[in-house]
Amino acid sequence: MKDYLSELEKLNIGEAFKEIRQNKGLTQSDVTPPHSTQSMISQIENENRRSYFTTFLYILHRINMSFDEFMYIINDYQLTSKAKLRQEIRIANHNFNIADLKKAYIKCEQYIENEHDVDIVVQMNKILTSICVLERDYDQAIIHSLDTWAYLQSLDEWYFEELALFLSIMASLPRERVEKTSQYALKRIKLYTDLYPDSEIEHKYLSNLAELYLREKSYEKALNYSTQAIELCLRTNKFLVLGDSYIKSGVSLIKLNREDEGYRYIDDGFEMHRLIKKDKLANHWLEELENLHDIKYPR
Repeated sequence: MKDYLSELEKLNIGEAFKEIRQNKGLTQSDVTPPHSTQSMISQIENENRRSYFTTFLYILHRINMSFDEFMYIINDYQLTSKAKLRQEIRIANHNFNIADLKKAYIKCEQYIENEHDVDIVVQMNKILTSICVLERDYDQAIIHSLDTWAYLQSLDEWYFEELALFLSIMASLPRERVEKTSQYALKRIKLYTDLYPDSEIEHKYLSNLAELYLREKSYEKALNYSTQAIELCLRTNKFLVLGDSYIKSGVSLIKLNREDEGYRYIDDGFEMHRLIKKDKLANHWLEELENLHDIKYPR
């Protein structure tokens, strides 16, 4: 146990917190809790309150518990209101559910009436983008995406939440911007592999890049990224993204005059969606194949 305490004591916690805060574009005032003063944040960043925080982390380590689990328990085994709201947004996006997204937006409005939170304001813009895309109002989706992009551009560095945020607007941004930024994002994602081994974010980036190049009719590049996504999904057992990536590879192969092989990939993709009971997603793909890619399916 002394080794862990020694590790904590070597860490410059205050300096790291300050760097992350500044990279996220937040002032000390932005992160000061209600009924507290900005000087408290200064003391933390200048290591004047280091011993308390280090001791608390060490105690949690001794009882083999993460900080997130501790917060969940002291909140009577419930998510905090913000964590619950963000979970609702993720689920609604995952299920392509417009009604649930609109409900989540209203809850966000109610939340920021009581507590100004930059993150929730950004999440609201993300919701609006998702709704516009699902309603096929692509012009309005671009407007909301550019607002989110302006926020991301203002930051010095991206962490996991910002990487996920960019993922949500990729489809509505110009190709050149997405292409360049995605390479930076994919490198940053690699830093989180050990922390979030079950995350699908890298899979989705690769799949979204394949979608981008399909729309640009750059089928070789689309096939490259969809193939990378398939290989990664197979290694990590991520079957939703796998089904999408099979279909995208199939479209690319058909457009590259490898029709029989392409239809086999599309068959595999639809079979994957059937097995995991994603009927809405399958219906979405049927429309995409015919209306966007001029592919009749089934043959």
